[in-house]
Amino acid sequence: MGLLKEPRGQRDPIKINKKWEVIDGQHRIDAAREGGLDAVMVLMQDNATIDDVIVMNTSQKKWGWQDYLRTHSHESRPNHEEYIKLQKFMDDYGVNYKVAIWLLSGNNHDYGVTDFEEGKFKVREEENAIKQATYLKTLKGYKKVDTSVFKFTKAFIALQKLHSKDGKKMLVSTLMSKLKKYGGKYFSAGGNQEYYYDEMCKCYNERTPKMKQISWTQKLIPTDDDE
Repeated sequence: MGLLKEPRGQRDPIKINKKWEVIDGQHRIDAAREGGLDAVMVLMQDNATIDDVIVMNTSQKKWGWQDYLRTHSHESRPNHEEYIKLQKFMDDYGVNYKVAIWLLSGNNHDYGVTDFEEGKFKVREEENAIKQATYLKTLKGYKKVDTSVFKFTKAFIALQKLHSKDGKKMLVSTLMSKLKKYGGKYFSAGGNQEYYYDEMCKCYNERTPKMKQISWTQKLIPTDDDE
C-alpha cells in the first residue's frame, strides 16, 4: 500500500484481459482498496488468460497458497469447483490450508501440495476429512493444543491407528478427553515430528492403566493394515 501512496503514485499498471480478469496486479488492487484510492491505472491485454497469471506471477515472486487458491477458484478454471469446495471446508472447520488439502485429497506423498499448486486438486476423501476436521475443530475449542500445527495433526491422525498393549485399538474418545484435560501440560516447546508423536502418547497415557497405554514406536507411520 505504501508504494501506491508515494508522490509518484502507481508505477506499474494493473494488467487485465478483455473479460476484465486480473492478469497481474491483484495485490496492488488490494492495496488500493485498503488505501481508499478512487482509481488505479489499468492496461488491457486482449489475449491474456488466467494461465498467464500463474506464469507471470510465479516467475516474478514466490506465490503463497492464497494466490493459488484465488486463481484456481476462478470460474474460468476447469477445476474451479474443487477449489471452491476446499475454501468452504477451510471456512467451515477452521483448519489451515495444508491440513485441508491433505485431508480432502488423501494424498500422503506430498500431502497434495503439488496438485494444489498445479490446479489439479481433487476432493477424494471427503467423508474421512470431515470426520477428522470435526475432531480438530472440537480440540481447537478446548484451547489446550494448537491444532494449526501440521505436525500435531499428523500425529493426532496417525495415532488413531495404533493399538494399546492389550491388543485393543486405541480409542479416539479417550485421546480427545485426555487432550482436553492434559493437553496444556504437553506440546509446550514444539519440535520435530517424533516430538509430537511422543507428547501425544504421553498425553493419552496420562492416568491410563499400563495395558491400555500406547506407544508410537510400534510403528512410526501406521498402515491401513491396522484398521
